[in-house]
Formats: sequence, structure tokens, C-alpha cells
Amino acid sequence: MAILNGLIKKMSGSAGQLTFKTVNGRTVVSEKVTKVRNTRTKGQQRQR
Repeated sequence: MAILNGLIKKMSGSAGQLTFKTVNGRTVVSEKVTKVRNTRTKGQQRQR
């Protein structure tokens, strides 16, 4: 996760593998999850 300053400061949404969001007035960049190891955990099954 990274916090950006400058030109990309007001960006939100997704671009490729990156997701941009604003948290407490700062733009935060995070990478999308590309691989889930175990999709059958008890918590996930309970939520479905």
C-alpha cells in the first residue's frame, strides 16, 4: 500500500492491478489480489 502526493492525488477507482481510494483525505494505492489460496475456508463458506 502506498500514499500518493501530486498529480494523482484525487484519483479513485481501478487501473490494471492497482486500486485507488481516498482515506482520511489521502489517496491510497493498493494492489488487487491475483490469487486466492483456499476459497473454502469456514468464514468464506459461512458468508456465502
